[in-house]
Amino acid sequence: QMVDDMLDVQGDAVELGKPVGNDLLQGVLTLPTILLMEKYPQDNPVLELFDMDSRLRGNDGGGRNDGGAAVDGKLEQVLEMINNSGIVEECYAIISQYCENAVRCLDTLPECEAKSSLAALPEYIQERSS
Repeated sequence: QMVDDMLDVQGDAVELGKPVGNDLLQGVLTLPTILLMEKYPQDNPVLELFDMDSRLRGNDGGGRNDGGAAVDGKLEQVLEMINNSGIVEECYAIISQYCENAVRCLDTLPECEAKSSLAALPEYIQERSS
């Protein structure tokens, strides 16, 4: 899930099959947005984005025709802050630690094809791009 969170703030919309920042627009807190909120508790556009988008959804039945540009601008600000603040590197370090822990948990299992497949899975997950 954390790799998916990263793809949502860094991925390519064509490869992902959904717009970059879609989780944010859906009001979903992800690892990068949580770290952004922790790092910048006073000057954080995430809550403002959530508030703007929820007001637009509530006022016009889900359309964003009047305030969509403002929401898009705030989304771009959030994505820029995440991608220029060291948060991306921090997220990938956390992901790497979880993957290492997962592989280490396999040490108690006997050597077999299933164990080898499970051990390869974290690397595959970390390297995915869509």
